Amino acid sequence: MNSESLPRLPLTFELARKRIAAGKRGGYLILRTLAGLGLLKKAYQFPLHPTADRVWAPLDWPGIEEYNIFERYEKDALQAVNMAMTAHNGDFALIDCGADVGVYSKLLLNINDQIKHVTAFEPNERSFSILSKNFAALGNHTQLFCAAVGQKAGYGKLVSPSALTDSHSKFIVEAAEGPIKIARIDDLSLPSHLALVLKLDIEGAEYEALLGAANTISQASYFVIQIEAHRDVARRINQEPLDSLRLLRELVGELDWVACNDKQGKTYTNLSLDRPLFEQLPEHDIYDLVVWKRP
Repeated sequence: MNSESLPRLPLTFELARKRIAAGKRGGYLILRTLAGLGLLKKAYQFPLHPTADRVWAPLDWPGIEEYNIFERYEKDALQAVNMAMTAHNGDFALIDCGADVGVYSKLLLNINDQIKHVTAFEPNERSFSILSKNFAALGNHTQLFCAAVGQKAGYGKLVSPSALTDSHSKFIVEAAEGPIKIARIDDLSLPSHLALVLKLDIEGAEYEALLGAANTISQASYFVIQIEAHRDVARRINQEPLDSLRLLRELVGELDWVACNDKQGKTYTNLSLDRPLFEQLPEHDIYDLVVWKRP
């Protein structure tokens, strides 16, 4: 499909984007009005930067009203993951947990050609339907699951931390008769010759997901793992984000790791696993921890 045959974005949405980009008032008011009318739920294709590849995303996807959103989306974390991958002379299987509509995976695939197989998990049915469209072209090299991930297989439900949060902040809780399947990464059938790149953005379930991936990680010839560390989530679950990295150290030995913050555009090195994470970093809510197996 060429750019001329793609469905055009609604004129009202484009007007809002232009006003926001120009710093003029009224752009966000237009978006709120469109959202109230239910007109932002439809998905359209947007160009990724710097390639001509495109990604499907709904008009209410966070930040999509900004023209340069994909230029800076998790930019520092993606660069750190890419550098750690290129240090390994081999191909990778990517497992994207909390894949949403697939933006992260699409961006990583566009900067790194070592990925030969993609597995993605997304428990939100609406996001999963768009994710499926984004990865239809990969065919047999892709496994997509409308499911969450955890320490053990089962079922659960998505819960909002508060009435004010959007669907991207929902987290999974176990529920025997819940509508959402919880999968275990160790139960996957992955190509055994591929190294592992794993992204965990699952609103506080990262530690449990790593427990459910212990065999996969231990047996991998090499791995790169990205874990979201959210200050508010850490408070909600009462768990230190670095517990996940300490678990990895127990599984495989010494690690190398950095912390990235896309709002600051900074990557922090020389951090310690023996001190609380947020005592070592500036006062910001969200960091991406990128950790890789030390050769």
